[in-house]
Amino acid sequence: MTDLKSRGLYLLLLLGQLTGALFIILDGLPEFRHLVVHPGEQLPFEPFDNLAAPIMVVMMQIAYWYRLRCVPLPSQRSNLIVSHLFLFLGRLAFIFGGSLFGVVFFRHLPEIKPIFGSCPDVGCNSWRRCSRCSA
Repeated sequence: MTDLKSRGLYLLLLLGQLTGALFIILDGLPEFRHLVVHPGEQLPFEPFDNLAAPIMVVMMQIAYWYRLRCVPLPSQRSNLIVSHLFLFLGRLAFIFGGSLFGVVFFRHLPEIKPIFGSCPDVGCNSWRRCSRCSA
């Protein structure tokens, strides 16, 4: 009976972590969509818009550390399909994070100054040293 109770608690805490991660992703998608559709435009400021995300992160951390410290792992069976599914979802999360970084970084690209100084030619906005640049 304790094994069944332990397994149920393990799955409940894991479900809490997954729900928190899903909530954070779905909460951030409208801002990501706004960044992609309107590049260079400031996001609208809403003072309590992102209040739920830190609460979800704290909830996920509590569930993770409680599960790690107090709940024994259930016996694991090797399943090739589930393993590949989790690997795919991990790579998908990395792609999502990388694309978010790229959108935010390249959104502010016009504000970054050239590395080698400015070119005397007014129309030159080259990042590299061009033949007309003396600097």
